[in-house]
Amino acid sequence: MTEPHEWRNLGDLLDLATDRVESPHLAERAVVAARRRHAVGRRALVVGVVTIAVLVAVIGVRLDRRLDSAPPAAPSTSSASSTPSITATPTTAPASPSTTKLPPGTVQPKWDPREVNALPAAADLAPQLPKVVTPPKSAPFLGDSPMKVAVLSVDRGGTIQLLAPDGSWRSVPALDISAGAASLSPAGSRLAIQTADGIEVWSLSAGERRQLAFPSGLKPWDFTSTRWVDERTLLLDDRAGGWLIDVETTSVKRVPFPTQHPYWWTLDADGALVEGADYAEPAVLTDWRSGDPREVSMAGTGRLARPVVSQSSVAGLIVEKGPVDGFAVAIADRSDLTPSAVLPVHDHEGNYSNWALGTVALREDGTLLLWTALPGDSANDGWRLVAWDSESGDLSIVTRSEASPVWPLSFAIDLLR
Repeated sequence: MTEPHEWRNLGDLLDLATDRVESPHLAERAVVAARRRHAVGRRALVVGVVTIAVLVAVIGVRLDRRLDSAPPAAPSTSSASSTPSITATPTTAPASPSTTKLPPGTVQPKWDPREVNALPAAADLAPQLPKVVTPPKSAPFLGDSPMKVAVLSVDRGGTIQLLAPDGSWRSVPALDISAGAASLSPAGSRLAIQTADGIEVWSLSAGERRQLAFPSGLKPWDFTSTRWVDERTLLLDDRAGGWLIDVETTSVKRVPFPTQHPYWWTLDADGALVEGADYAEPAVLTDWRSGDPREVSMAGTGRLARPVVSQSSVAGLIVEKGPVDGFAVAIADRSDLTPSAVLPVHDHEGNYSNWALGTVALREDGTLLLWTALPGDSANDGWRLVAWDSESGDLSIVTRSEASPVWPLSFAIDLLR
């Protein structure tokens, strides 16, 4: 039996417990899967001194923000004029999709991601991203060798490696990285690393790091995450809303979003937030583009996880009650969630719905970029960035990598969409 250990968060426990699993996956994805299976339970989570012997009991317990004490009160904060000004008011009942009957051609042939290597190479959809990504064993320190932008960051555990469009690499230390991981800004000019005490912000062109403290009213939880709204504004969530942080002035602004686990929300190219809903909540998509929360029923698409958005469309993984049997990917109209294309996916041993397939970016032309791992045999470890042309149904490989699929990645999204 292992020695008792005081766990900082549930992610630490799950990472250790799955260390020898043949097809490992990120801790947060395991928790999301547990939440789906136990959504009806609504039991409180207690994490303290535990051992591996109680892992099953811990995973089976549901995390539910509604069981917490009252959400943190919004402190009095300053706000620079450059910080987005967003207000919110309650909306009426969720809008219904215009149709639930899919027109011919909407559902495309089923795809088996295990055959991804048989796909052809894509056209130059993402010219800033190399065709092959091979993280080196070591790379020059960013502080000694600044770079203009990075298109990809790779968390190697203790080190974040940054890939430039020209194929060169840099590195920065990340010894105190938290469950929030690292995040590249949309255009790739900055990197944010969430730690236990705050956020480190690197300016890539200057090779300089700045430490930002958490807002005084923040109450971190196991899946607090930091994402970029634009090149100077961060969104930090605390399970009861969020905080907009201007990294240049350090001013902060309390906002009522996101309200969900990071698995369910995303930002569009203008920094507007869109979020799905956890399994125990009504299946609605909430779009904050106008400043007010606009809710749209997901009856026509099924519950969408890992959403990504363009100005006109929403894409996501269908994880519950979709228009086709089983796991699938869908693209739908952003205004009413009428599906325009559905790609059924062969979910071998549940790998792809639980961790091995994810959305990356939705382009305005209807092309969806998907990340997929090669789970199973360690000799075939790696990942692929796949383009799905939702109009033609064609699938192709944008980028391939033989690096570990469990190393967390962050893409400079504006360089891909």
